[in-house]
Amino acid sequence: MVNKNTMFSHHNAYLRAPCLLLMFLVICLGIEARTIMVGKRPPSDFNRIQAAIDVAKHGDTIIVAPGRYRESILIKKKNINIQGAGKDKTYLEFDGPNLVVYVESVKKTVISNMTIAYTGVGKRSTTWFFNSEATLQNCKVTGGFYAGVYVTANSKVVIHNNVVKENQLTGLNASNSELRITENLISKNGQQGILLKSCRNSVIRGNIISKNNKDGIDVEGIGEDLQILHNTIVGNRSKGISTDNQAIIENNIIVFNGIGIEIDLKGKSSTVLGVSHNNVWRNSHHDYSKIKKPLTDLSVDPIFINEQLNDYKLRVGSPMIGLASDGSDLGAFQSRKKQTAEDIPSKPNSRQTSQIIVSNTPKPISFQDNKKTTQSTDASPEVLTKASEKPAGGLETVKLETPIFLIDTLRKQPYFIEVAQTFKLKTSKELNKVQAKPYGAKYDPKTRIFEWIPLRHQIGQVTVTFTGISSHSVQLFVWKHNLPPRISHINGKTVNRDFDKNGKLMPIKFNVREGEETHLKFSAEGIPAEQLKYTFISIPIGANADGDTITWRPSLKTVQMIRQGNQNIAEFPVLVSVSNGSEADAIDLILIVQESKSKLPTLKKK
Repeated sequence: MVNKNTMFSHHNAYLRAPCLLLMFLVICLGIEARTIMVGKRPPSDFNRIQAAIDVAKHGDTIIVAPGRYRESILIKKKNINIQGAGKDKTYLEFDGPNLVVYVESVKKTVISNMTIAYTGVGKRSTTWFFNSEATLQNCKVTGGFYAGVYVTANSKVVIHNNVVKENQLTGLNASNSELRITENLISKNGQQGILLKSCRNSVIRGNIISKNNKDGIDVEGIGEDLQILHNTIVGNRSKGISTDNQAIIENNIIVFNGIGIEIDLKGKSSTVLGVSHNNVWRNSHHDYSKIKKPLTDLSVDPIFINEQLNDYKLRVGSPMIGLASDGSDLGAFQSRKKQTAEDIPSKPNSRQTSQIIVSNTPKPISFQDNKKTTQSTDASPEVLTKASEKPAGGLETVKLETPIFLIDTLRKQPYFIEVAQTFKLKTSKELNKVQAKPYGAKYDPKTRIFEWIPLRHQIGQVTVTFTGISSHSVQLFVWKHNLPPRISHINGKTVNRDFDKNGKLMPIKFNVREGEETHLKFSAEGIPAEQLKYTFISIPIGANADGDTITWRPSLKTVQMIRQGNQNIAEFPVLVSVSNGSEADAIDLILIVQESKSKLPTLKKK
C-alpha cells in the first residue's frame, strides 16, 4: 500500500499526475467492493452461491437470502465474504462426492450466518480450510464424516460462535495451523469435540464442549503456546482435556467426563505445566490422570441452572462466580463482568455511585489481539437494570483507596506485593529518608510515604533502607499471581539460559574445586521459597541434597579427571527441578570439577 503522505510529498511530485488519474478512474468507473445477492427469487443476481463466487472479485460480499441451497462451493484465491440470513434461515447442503465448503489459498474470507451440512453417505468433511486465513462465525456445521471443520496447511482460522455438532468422527480437526476457537457449542460428535495436531499459538476459549463420544479436547504432537481458557467441558465419554504437550489450562469447568484432565508428557520432564484455577469434579474414572491435582484447582458442584437440559449457565450463588484467576467466573458463561475498583459499592451515606458499564458491541477477534483475549459476555438482567439507573447529573466513580502500612521496626517477615499493585508505607519521624529504593519507587519526605508499583522483572525479594535519626531496613517480596516457578539464581548469581543455533537450551555450567566443600543454593523467582519443592536427579557420589541446596566435596577418589589445556577437570551432569505442586521448571546443570592448585604440576622456567 502506498503511503499518502509519501506519495504527495515534494520528493515524489512526479507521481501526482498518474495517481490522480488512477483515483479519478476508480471513482468514475466504480471499481470498488460489490455486494452480490443470491436468492431463489428476484431481485437476486444469482440463484446459486457458486455462480456468485465465480464472478466475485477481492473484497466483494455475497449476501445469501433465506432458503435451502443444495450445492458444493469452492473459494480459491479470492478474498471474499459470504453472509447468510442466519443459521436457522439459510441452509447450504450437499450429498455428493465433494466437500460442502472448500477454502484454499485465501488471505481474508469470512463465512457467516448459515447452516452448512453434509447430507450424503460418503466419507467427506463438511468444511475444509487449506492454507488460508479465514473466519467462520455464527454458523451451524454438521454431518461431516471426518470432521465438521477441517483446518490444515498453515492456515490461520477464527472459529467463533458456531454450533459444531453431530459429525461422525471429529467436530473440529486441525493440524499444523493456528486457531482461535471461541464461544462455540461443540457437542455430540462421534469422537473428539476438538482435535489439534501440531498446532501453534492457538486459543480455545469460552466454549461449551459437551457429550462428545470420545475426548472433549485432544491435543497431540509438538505445539506452541496453546491456551485452554474459560471453557465448560461436560459429559464427554473419555477425557475432558487430553494433551501430550505443554499448555495453559486455566479457569475451566471440567465435570462429568470419563477423566477430567490427562497430561502425558512422555518423559519430557522439563516441560512447564500451566494448570490452575479449574473446577474438576465428578469425572467418572479420575479427575486427574498422570498429573497431581494443582493446589489452585477446585473440586465442587458448579451448580448449573439445569445440566439435564444442557443449560450450563451458573445459578445465583454458584461457587464458580468470581473464582477465576482474573476475578471473573469459571467456565464459559459469565454471570457478571469482572469486578474492579470502580464497581465497589459506595457507603450508605455517600453521594458517590458505583459505575457499571455494559457494552453490547462485541470485541472483534483477530490474530493481532493479545493472546489472552478478553471474552465478550452477555450481561445479566440485574446488571442491565443497574446500568440503566443513571443518576441525574451523570455517574460518579468510586475509587478504592490503596491501604497505607505504618512502618513496624519489629516486623521480621517481608511485605508481599503483587506485580502492578500499589504499595504504600508510611515511615516514622525518625526515618525520613530512603536509600537504594527500587526502580519506579518514590518517597515524599513531607508525608513520609513510600510508594511503589513493582513490575514483572522486579519479582523476588527487595530490601529498602530508611534513614534519619536512626536506620531501619524493610523487606519486600514481589510476586505474580499464578506465575510458574522459574529457577533464577545459584548462590545468588543469575542463571542465564542460552540457546544453541538449533534453538536447543544449553546446559548451565558451574565450576567447583576438587577437595573444597561446595554449597549450591538454588532460588526461584515469583513464589515464596516455602511453597516450593526441589528435586535433584543424578547428583554425584558423596553429594547431599537438602531442600534447595546441594553440598559436595569432590574427591579424586570418586572423580575421574580428564586433561583440558593446563588443567585436569571432570564434568558431572545434574538435573535440577522445582515445583509448586502444579507447575514445574527444570535446568540441566553441569558441575565442572577443577583440580586444586596444590596438585597441579609446577611449570619450570626455561
